[in-house]
Amino acid sequence: MVVMGIFFSSMGIFCGCCDVCLVIGNILFILGFCLTFGLKFSIQFFMQRQNFKGTVSFGAGFYFITIGWPIFGVILEAYGFIILFSFFWPALAVFPEKIPILGWVFRQPFVRLGAWESIRASFGGSVGEGWELRTGQNDVDDFFRKSLM
Repeated sequence: MVVMGIFFSSMGIFCGCCDVCLVIGNILFILGFCLTFGLKFSIQFFMQRQNFKGTVSFGAGFYFITIGWPIFGVILEAYGFIILFSFFWPALAVFPEKIPILGWVFRQPFVRLGAWESIRASFGGSVGEGWELRTGQNDVDDFFRKSLM
């Protein structure tokens, strides 16, 4: 459902901010998130103090899309999405380095000192501190448990 939500939202943006596609995409994304992580975790995640600004902007963006202001709504939703899922950006910054064929390009010193270093430093890490993708169910549970604290 999350993938279908992203698909419909993307189609809504590419089709000139089609209100119907954007609304369907938002509903599918939120329902998919709740079904994937559970209702209790989803409510706790969206109601955390540090996520409150993202939750409000995402909800306000959804409201503006439904009343017919899709451009303003998409901008608000994008801001809310970035704020809500900012804890996941460091893991995404490491992902290109783990790609088997292209990973060596992202591990080169001139690339590591560029964008990836600034992303990692903004979240309190640096290149040499062993950033790795987390695998396994226990690691995923620990990752989300720490993000809720």
